[in-house]
Amino acid sequence: MGKSKLMKVTYYDPKSEIKLTNYADTLILDNANCIAAIRFGGYPEQVKAMSDAIYGGGGFDVEINGKTRRYYSQPKQYHRQLSHDGIYAEATLLIQDDTQDAVNAAEEETPKKTYIFCEQNNPEALFEELNRKTSVPLIPEFQEYFLSEL
Repeated sequence: MGKSKLMKVTYYDPKSEIKLTNYADTLILDNANCIAAIRFGGYPEQVKAMSDAIYGGGGFDVEINGKTRRYYSQPKQYHRQLSHDGIYAEATLLIQDDTQDAVNAAEEETPKKTYIFCEQNNPEALFEELNRKTSVPLIPEFQEYFLSEL
């Protein structure tokens, strides 16, 4: 396994004079500027504060390969998982799927937005995740056909 590159994630709120910095090893974007998933670590207080800021819908500067870009989060749309080991903490935030109520409130023809997180180029992991997300069980013998049609 190669050496992972950490991305510097900074949140700044000039009104409250709060600046937070953590380092992420995973960043997944929903579209050009929206965070779909992120995992970062650091001191427990800063990790908790950064996860609160992301959950609250803030804007963030992320430094990747020496270039800084601005990304945003969706307010109150994430599942959060925090872990703590001594003086190091880690947070993982994954954006939630659209709820059926949100889809019903919109036009009936609006598709429900569902997020699938699995290992890249692993059809078995993709099929397992799809099976978990659908309302009817998928038949493993039809995995190849199902994924090719999808």
